[in-house]
Amino acid sequence: IQSFYQISADAHDLHLPQAVGWFNENTQKVRFFVLSQIADLSDKSVLDVGCGTGFQSILLSLCGHDVEGIDLSPNLIEKARRKNPRDFLARDLFESPFRFGSVYSRRIRKVVESVRGSRAIGKTHYQVASASQLPFESQTFDLVNCCGSTLSFVEEYGKALWEIARV
Repeated sequence: IQSFYQISADAHDLHLPQAVGWFNENTQKVRFFVLSQIADLSDKSVLDVGCGTGFQSILLSLCGHDVEGIDLSPNLIEKARRKNPRDFLARDLFESPFRFGSVYSRRIRKVVESVRGSRAIGKTHYQVASASQLPFESQTFDLVNCCGSTLSFVEEYGKALWEIARV
């Protein structure tokens, strides 16, 4: 799995529908709704398991939360580290094959600005790590985010769930 993502890391930032899970417009409307409902975490610390190139980490940091992102792929982590969340306040989050992409980006900016209020944009930090052996003390985070198909790629699924609950 790690080898696959090392090789395919560049595809994650091409923003092809398959690379970011954009299979149809309705799926993205649902994602937006879910994010808008959980975004107000009031200065919580967040662990983003399987962060990839940092898309969800950036959204949560724009809401004012400090985010620690982990992924097995050093190439994906390097791409995440190169991104500055502030850049996404002034432009679309990504290029989309759907016209909803620009609308989605504008709505996300409104949500994160509303949630963040006068608070600063949260910090992001990324490191290579496995979901089944998290390098953090127990009860380090207020919330663990694990989106997409991340857990379906974890070989030690039960151990990863235990680790997620632990931190």
